[in-house]
Amino acid sequence: MQGSVKYQYYDSEHTQPEFSSGGFEDYKITDDENGPFCTCALEFEVKGLGDKERKANAKISWTRDLKRAHHKLNFYYDRSPFHSSETANLKICGSGYLKYPKYDLGKVAFLDTIGMNHQVESALKLHFGKDCSTDQKVKIDGQFFTTEEQRLFESKREEPDTPEHYNPYAYYYQTCLKERARGINYGEQCLEYIRLISTVHGYHFHGKFENGWATLGIGGRRLYIPFCGRSQHYSKPVSPMFA
Repeated sequence: MQGSVKYQYYDSEHTQPEFSSGGFEDYKITDDENGPFCTCALEFEVKGLGDKERKANAKISWTRDLKRAHHKLNFYYDRSPFHSSETANLKICGSGYLKYPKYDLGKVAFLDTIGMNHQVESALKLHFGKDCSTDQKVKIDGQFFTTEEQRLFESKREEPDTPEHYNPYAYYYQTCLKERARGINYGEQCLEYIRLISTVHGYHFHGKFENGWATLGIGGRRLYIPFCGRSQHYSKPVSPMFA
């Protein structure tokens, strides 16, 4: 067996080819007010040498803007048949992104954050099978958002905070005001408050699956992929201000 690993870096003036498999369109992001984009990529190749050569290639790339408000992740996998029952390569192509809202930094600086939009847009699509265009497909569109509990806690940030009714929004907001009264505008407590209000705990999504139920064989193991429907759970992506 032999293999290789490569690391590549692309700035905004040197755009990398996104996929080596035709027919799959990744999500496109372009330069905007958040500054130019850059991309980091890892490429893997493994060959099994013997009576029959077996080969697998994979590539993963991460693209982000200067302010880390827009992120894109691409993934590509291609392997030759591993078993006598397989007649074609297995290919997997994936692309996803996260896009944070544009913040009014003036309001953030003055802690005028109640009612501020923190919704993060996200999407993921995954194509797999004998090719990345006509076989099986999964697509998920979702949003990360602030929960009702978060909004309620923030609305009560000026009320006294007690051990019996602990409210982190009230604690960090009030200690931030004390820091500012001492001339420390962006001390530890103020930065923690900004991180807290820009962290979202809710997520909902809508998923679509095409061309039947999927059972993938990757390196001899089987992965069962069910249909993805609308649901909701909790998560904690970090604010781009602290990424």
